[in-house]
Amino acid sequence: MKRNLAWKVVRPFNVITPKLFTSCVSNHAQATYIVNEWAYPPVEGHPFLFVFRTRNDARTFRNTRLVAYNFRIFRCEVDGVIGDENWMSVLGYSRTAWPQGTMVAKSVKLLHPE
Repeated sequence: MKRNLAWKVVRPFNVITPKLFTSCVSNHAQATYIVNEWAYPPVEGHPFLFVFRTRNDARTFRNTRLVAYNFRIFRCEVDGVIGDENWMSVLGYSRTAWPQGTMVAKSVKLLHPE
């Protein structure tokens, strides 16, 4: 079975716990990630998690917006992905509002850091 792969930018919770969090959300919509476990959107009505198509897209996002923080990039498996050509119009967003290579997925499993 072919796996759908992508890249995810996350931030650590702290040095003690293995939990990782969504890079740019800190409210009730923040998703929690544990390596090799499936993560799902935490908020009803916002049914997707954001990932990047390529490692370079994830690095560009991290390096231009999150350079002052300890953010990490993980290779991930994704399910229910909608590519960047379709998802913005499906959700009613402008194409120019998102970083290059942004995709959305219904679930994400972090596999390993870059």
